[in-house]
Amino acid sequence: MPPLAIKTKNTNIRLLEACDETILQALCLLCSDYFMIVQDAPAQPNEGRDILTMLPEKKAYSDKHVFGAFDSQTQDLLAVVDIIRDYPVQDEWIIGLMMIKPSSRQKGLGKEIYDALASWCKENGALHLGLGVLEGNPRALRFWQTLGFSEVEQKSHTHKNKTQGLTIMRNKL
Repeated sequence: MPPLAIKTKNTNIRLLEACDETILQALCLLCSDYFMIVQDAPAQPNEGRDILTMLPEKKAYSDKHVFGAFDSQTQDLLAVVDIIRDYPVQDEWIIGLMMIKPSSRQKGLGKEIYDALASWCKENGALHLGLGVLEGNPRALRFWQTLGFSEVEQKSHTHKNKTQGLTIMRNKL
């Protein structure tokens, strides 16, 4: 896959590496609302590392792409997006996480980042993008629907001893 350096109107997007764990952890701490939805607890000290390293079964690190979107002026990390290639099936890539700094939300940044990364995924062989939205996050559900994602199925999902509904969604690229 070609190296990634995408410039959007407001951001510079690049792949995150192990050396970015500290700034990623700082973003996790700022996004306590997300962690409360997911696990009924604030971000733990290992959340940044987990985002960089956790993989679904039978996937390799070469299939995992963790992107950081940095403010084009200040170079502050504004968002992280975790994408797994060819999961759960060939030609469908999954967005495992899109987390945006609270002060950067509701300003069009999510769409800007999604559009750039969806184009990159398509250029690299993805035909569909999939994702899951937890029932405790109706704002995220509306966001993904506005981008053309539609519901495929409902599941139950357990993360760190919290079980809740999960809406599986897909969008054709």
